[in-house]
Amino acid sequence: MNKINNEELEKLTGGTSTITSTIINAVTNILKVLYEVGEGVGSGLRRVKEDSLCPLE
Repeated sequence: MNKINNEELEKLTGGTSTITSTIINAVTNILKVLYEVGEGVGSGLRRVKEDSLCPLE
């Protein structure tokens, strides 16, 4: 194993500049949550508008 001097260390680049599967999964999960929230709000609004709410006892 070779040791790296300071000049070579300064030239090193790392990380990734592409989209990883972790990022794609996170964005997908966020979109699913937003969709479910929108679906719930829309359903609630429709039920209020149509006056088809369950009675509270």
